[in-house]
Amino acid sequence: MKIYFGINHYQCLDQDLYLALGNFDGVHRGHQRLIGAAAERASQREGLAGALVFDPHPAQILTPEHAPQLLVSSAAKAVLLESAGLDVLIYHPFSEEMAQLSPQAFVESILVNSLHVKEVFVGFNYTFGHKGEGNPELLKKLGEMYGFAVHVIDPVIIDGDLVSSSLIRQLLGEGNIKRAALMLGYAPFIEGKVVAGDNRGGSLLGFPTANIQVPAYHVVPGNGVYAAYARLQDEDTQHLCVVNIGQVPTFHDDNSPVSVEAHILGFDRQIYGETITLYFLERLRSERRFDSVDDLIIQINEDCKQAVEIAARSGDEGFN
Repeated sequence: MKIYFGINHYQCLDQDLYLALGNFDGVHRGHQRLIGAAAERASQREGLAGALVFDPHPAQILTPEHAPQLLVSSAAKAVLLESAGLDVLIYHPFSEEMAQLSPQAFVESILVNSLHVKEVFVGFNYTFGHKGEGNPELLKKLGEMYGFAVHVIDPVIIDGDLVSSSLIRQLLGEGNIKRAALMLGYAPFIEGKVVAGDNRGGSLLGFPTANIQVPAYHVVPGNGVYAAYARLQDEDTQHLCVVNIGQVPTFHDDNSPVSVEAHILGFDRQIYGETITLYFLERLRSERRFDSVDDLIIQINEDCKQAVEIAARSGDEGFN
């Protein structure tokens, strides 16, 4: 997949562009259906399946105080979009000037004059243009005016729930990893850098942990203890781990900042400064305060045993 940073860098090739529009945060099953439709059409017509994604998220510019935390980074999104079938990904910076474009101006300047789209693919609730005034119905009318086809893709509904990024954020906040994974089509994950901690896990408890600094924009599952796999940057090996997310109440008060600590089973290498990705399998239990360090050690041992059982039961299913 070819990635362009900025519409002005897109090179109009000899092949027609079949373009998906949206933010695609998380690249969940609904997004996968949309991208798949564009990819299938492009393949049939020997064209290119592409996507135009504004980065940063428009809400971070227009209403930063209400901007949602994101399910994936821009880099991870690109990997997921390529897996869904894209040939071309165009990341374009969103700005106040871009926000002022009317729906027709957006279509004319971006889709027609800059990208020369052949066909466009959007979700049923897609909006565009100044204050989101444009919708799929208007896009179809503008497509007829400017000579490109528009396909509106139906949503994906699972067990009565419409798959959406907002619902997945809610599920992760509740610690409902299995349901979130069902909506995503893969194991939910977070990325961050391993930083120095207080070394309590190794020196006091006998369970060394990697303290992970997750970017502020990234959704983190709700407080609790989880079974997960860890993967270090530039490595293919996956390591089973037990992850604690929360304030570590046995040692800290309830007002302490939330931390993410992973005990990687059977692992003893120093990894400070390295980037690590955690792929969540299942929530084991709530975070709680223990009366003694010995009680906590007993519980951590149980957590590790349960994580091993979950990994054996699940295999690599849903692992990204």
